[in-house]
Amino acid sequence: MLDKKKLLNRLGDESGIAVIEYVLLLSLVVVAVYAALTWTGLGTALQAVITEVIGKISRTP
Repeated sequence: MLDKKKLLNRLGDESGIAVIEYVLLLSLVVVAVYAALTWTGLGTALQAVITEVIGKISRTP
């Protein structure tokens, strides 16, 4: 059984909080990039550029 001091130490421990903040921030960035690629037409333009580059690489002797 935990005594009062150990319980207060556990409640005051914030070592996992930073990890959660980074995960939430990364999730927000992923959602923002996904939204930018799908809703703005940027994804289609990027796909066209990649296809063009691949085509040029394939034709190189």
